[in-house]
Amino acid sequence: MENVDVFTRIISMLHTQPVLTLFLIIGMGYLIGGIRIGSFSLGPVAGVLFAGLFLGHYEFRMSPGAQSVGFALFIFSVGYQAGPRFFDVLRTDGLKYFLLAVVIAGTGFSVAVVAAKLLSLEPGTSAGLLSGGLTSSPTLAAAQEALRSGQVKPPEGITVDAMIGNVATGYAITYIFGLAGLIALLKLLPKLLGIDLEKEAKALEAVEESGRASKPANVSARIYRVTNEEMTKIPAKQLRKEYWDNTSVVQIKRNDEIIRLEPDQYLQRGDELRVLAPVEYFTKTVSQFGEEITPEANAEQSM
Repeated sequence: MENVDVFTRIISMLHTQPVLTLFLIIGMGYLIGGIRIGSFSLGPVAGVLFAGLFLGHYEFRMSPGAQSVGFALFIFSVGYQAGPRFFDVLRTDGLKYFLLAVVIAGTGFSVAVVAAKLLSLEPGTSAGLLSGGLTSSPTLAAAQEALRSGQVKPPEGITVDAMIGNVATGYAITYIFGLAGLIALLKLLPKLLGIDLEKEAKALEAVEESGRASKPANVSARIYRVTNEEMTKIPAKQLRKEYWDNTSVVQIKRNDEIIRLEPDQYLQRGDELRVLAPVEYFTKTVSQFGEEITPEANAEQSM
């Protein structure tokens, strides 16, 4: 009985200390997520969800403003991580990923609706099933925001807060199964398909290392002045085809101005070639155009 009173007093104290409660949930979540059964563990995200679900039973609530800020930070973090490669992936495999997303979203939505109907779940729980089963936190936030903003009206006999609670409950319960299913799929699917992940990883690493080894080394920047009369008789189109390679950068400076030669134009004596390239490119190719000049000599001549 005394233990119950102590627990009640702790809960009452936590209701007056929201910041302490927040960090307590995070700490409890990391402890729960660190529990390992064989090779399986919940992880900090699922652990925090269960800790929040436990304290939510005792009427702990987070303000809508704090929820909005947390969701905004989450979306920003995802975008910051995935943004740099987004357009590259979209350009190369965009259609494939788009169709995959449509199939997954459609399947998840259908299963959530059918399960909610067959099991006669409380209003709002189906959205939790969808977001938790797909481990999609943005779906959870979108469903709660739709209820909170009035875009979705609750049916008679249930309040908006109760529906939001049902969404969160469904999410927290099904998230663990969605996460466990993903882990199980990653472990079992390669075996079913006869793929040796260790062997494939080593092969990929070998390809990446060979790609790095093929990149030009000893790259430097130099300036050459065109003095070879023969090079001024070759049109730019032929120069690009026979002398410019695909890895080096060549700029042409004429009368203190960087220019771009049209295909039918020619170099002139005194033009400067500003080249960024491997050392062997200078000795084999660029040296045919004229003499190398130092940046200091070039600056003195400009003065």
